[in-house]
Amino acid sequence: MNSTLHASVLVIPVAFVVSGLGISARLLAPGIAPEQALPWLIGNALPPSVTLLLLVALVAALMSSADSTLLGQAMILADDVLSKVFDLDEKRVVVVAKACVVALALLSLLLALSLQGVIASLLFAYSVFTAGVVGPLLLGLLGGNRRPDGASALVGICVGGLCGLIGSVPWLVVPLKAQMSLIGLGLSIVVPLVLSSLAKRRPTRIRV
Repeated sequence: MNSTLHASVLVIPVAFVVSGLGISARLLAPGIAPEQALPWLIGNALPPSVTLLLLVALVAALMSSADSTLLGQAMILADDVLSKVFDLDEKRVVVVAKACVVALALLSLLLALSLQGVIASLLFAYSVFTAGVVGPLLLGLLGGNRRPDGASALVGICVGGLCGLIGSVPWLVVPLKAQMSLIGLGLSIVVPLVLSSLAKRRPTRIRV
């Protein structure tokens, strides 16, 4: 608890520093794109030696974050989702996790080449996350009788995330595309509640 509070307090000055860098770049170069603010400051407002050192540090930070995120998502997909669906043992989970790493890496590369922007990529990820994960997470935090079981929550995450994905893909044209994230958020709440209520009403078999 204390570490969480300390981290939340430390985030505040970091947020001000990041915002200050963006404002400074906009003042020095009014027509600059938002994604180019930090690279422009590094290349134009710093000495060459400091520029080289900072670029190396940025690349190292990106690589460290990328591989940890990729491995984490692959393990979640393999161990928490696929192993439960197909009843896999530990050895098969490791093999599936390696395949998930390759598949997610290729998918990430495709999205990066399609979106071509840091802000666009973040908005894409947050749209899918908000539509799929926020609703079941809130239901789980509420507890009580309204708390869905794991399978129902997983279905809600998939349905809501799919709606968010459909609304975020730039080349896909569907009706109500601008509202797909909100639709997905609603479905991610309604679907687990309905499935959980149906599962609870299902009569249990008494073994003799």
